[in-house]
Amino acid sequence: MLLHGCASSGVQTASRSDPTSQIAAPEASLGAHSAQIASAQGQASVVETPQLVTNSIGTKMRLIPAGSFLMGAAPVDSKPSNADALQRKVSIAQPFYIAIYEVTQLEYRQLTGDTPSTFKGSEFLPVEQVTWFDAVRFCNQLSEREHRLPYYKIDGKDVTILGGNGYRLPTEAEWEYACRAPQSSSTATKHPFGDNDEDLGRYAWFGQNSEWTTHPVGQKLPNRWGLYDMQGNVWEWCQDWYWASSFASAPESIPQGPALSSHRVSRGGAWNFNPWDCRPESRMNDEPGTRFNNLGFRVARNM
Repeated sequence: MLLHGCASSGVQTASRSDPTSQIAAPEASLGAHSAQIASAQGQASVVETPQLVTNSIGTKMRLIPAGSFLMGAAPVDSKPSNADALQRKVSIAQPFYIAIYEVTQLEYRQLTGDTPSTFKGSEFLPVEQVTWFDAVRFCNQLSEREHRLPYYKIDGKDVTILGGNGYRLPTEAEWEYACRAPQSSSTATKHPFGDNDEDLGRYAWFGQNSEWTTHPVGQKLPNRWGLYDMQGNVWEWCQDWYWASSFASAPESIPQGPALSSHRVSRGGAWNFNPWDCRPESRMNDEPGTRFNNLGFRVARNM
């Protein structure tokens, strides 16, 4: 069994249920997002943008508002290594949709026909043993299914971003912003729910409560924006190339990794990692062809 890193010990049992039966309302309002369009008479009218949408394979996606937040590790929380970018203010200029769950084995199978995961027992388990290339191919297949322009041009191992409203992986700035669901652009806690590691078990499957396996998505509490399993269960591939101390010199608005590198970024921690590795700013990097049984993804798209 391939393991992506190591973790602390300890087990705790928990119930499992169908995550698609109910969706808890976010603890904090995302606000009313609307788009302005011009009428034939030149008058501006308001069309409400849906806060929650369900796509053609049943993926539920939440609209994330534009905004600013503190990204990275606070100085008191940082280790003397390149694993964490030091905290800085970052702006997400445009709202975007992101899946409220990690891609499940059911979603992956019904779109691709493949069942690559190590862990079995429920189709609502997150898919794992998928490479970064598998993840972007999945995004393009989903775009084509819905007659959207594919976000990526894929030629073997050469992947180019085309843009548009097709499905894609979140950038790591978008991922951390969605994970933190910040209440303020000037303060940040260790976890989205606060600073106490002892509360992590209410929100995440990790080394001390996972029984050393993945769990069906949506079994723990969501964050303030109604997103589940942003911490723990499986690491999630992001779009960016990995860059040590990525954001130290990046622009505040729309920061991204380097144009080219050897490794891609994943975020969020996993079932066999400790609380430190499940913090919102924790970063992992692997070659894009890597497969692990604690590495999956969730999809995003532009409005």
